[in-house]
Amino acid sequence: DFARQYEGDIQSKMLEKQEKWEKDKQQIQDENREAAAKIARIGPHVDMFEVFHPKRTGPTKGEVRKAAICIQRHIRGWLVRQRYHRLQAKAKKHSDSFTTCVKMYRQMLRRIMTRHGVNR
Repeated sequence: DFARQYEGDIQSKMLEKQEKWEKDKQQIQDENREAAAKIARIGPHVDMFEVFHPKRTGPTKGEVRKAAICIQRHIRGWLVRQRYHRLQAKAKKHSDSFTTCVKMYRQMLRRIMTRHGVNR
């Protein structure tokens, strides 16, 4: 009994939704028809408006923003790689490899910190 009543409620709600959708659709179509009628009545003014307000061509603001972000991402990655390669070259001058240079640098920092009483 409960299941039948529940199914009936679901179907009635679905019908109400469909009726509302149809009503909204009809309202939108009516509004579009009214707007088209107004534009047709205005006539040559629309042509004059289009002459002085041409359609925008080219990329939108969103596309320009995405392109700028993409360029920045690639440039920043390239800059980080360049800095890393410079560090590697400098490290090879001071020791045999980059990792040993990093170890030596950490040891030096540890020494300085303990000398000045900074505990981590």
